[in-house]
Amino acid sequence: MPSELVMLPPQTDTTREWGSRLAAACPEMKIIVAENHTHAAEVIAHADAAFGTIPPDLLREARRLRWLQAPQAAPPAGYYYPELIAHPVEITNFREIYNDHIGAHVMAFVLAFSRGLQHYIPQQMRRDW
Repeated sequence: MPSELVMLPPQTDTTREWGSRLAAACPEMKIIVAENHTHAAEVIAHADAAFGTIPPDLLREARRLRWLQAPQAAPPAGYYYPELIAHPVEITNFREIYNDHIGAHVMAFVLAFSRGLQHYIPQQMRRDW
């Protein structure tokens, strides 16, 4: 039986696309994009992994769940509740995935400001050479 990942609701166009891209990149896994709570309840019992926020009633049914990916770097208040904390599932989040990108972005601004681009770009837009 292949490993199963459930994308928990609510879905957006972005999460649906992620599900499609994951399915294409990992054909050995079964990727399930649950559109609503009822669908998630039907499939969570066989899931090895899940993405999103899992409410207590779904967690009780998640007999094989080993990994839960939080949908944000800092999950909102209430994401961690006593049953989830006590559950043996490994929970990960997006913390620190943007560190290199932010550092490069900040350095680009430092270099731009050091060259005075904040003055030149508006002049260029006015066609003031």
